[in-house]
Amino acid sequence: MSLLKREKERQEQSKKYYAEHYTVIYINEERQLNTTGDGKPVNLVNIRENGEFIIPRTMQHTSGIIHYKMNYPDFDFHSLRHTHATLLAESDVPPKYLQKRMGHSNLEVTMKFYLHLTDKMQEKGSDILKNVFQTKEETKD
Repeated sequence: MSLLKREKERQEQSKKYYAEHYTVIYINEERQLNTTGDGKPVNLVNIRENGEFIIPRTMQHTSGIIHYKMNYPDFDFHSLRHTHATLLAESDVPPKYLQKRMGHSNLEVTMKFYLHLTDKMQEKGSDILKNVFQTKEETKD
């Protein structure tokens, strides 16, 4: 998380530095990225300093270097998708939205392979259960 926060701050500084020359990326209704202003602005993580989109192959190559040459065997490019899905779920994004965002044809794939239980999710679940049972006990009195 600290790395993502630093990257977000770096991007904000770059936007100020490049001003009108900073590339803004948009996503249209067909979920296509563009720089023509078609759709809503989207904030991507993998962009160049001037805001330009970094193509996935570049990130896959970079991930390979991190994984093999820098000796981080637990890191791979695909892990970023799992992290993205889990962070959205942790923020209570509706499952059907998450399924669509991930591009999965069915919800089972999203739920079974992409979501991972975090401490925050565990705590939310425990709090909900606690409140459910407290409410039932209070209604008995």
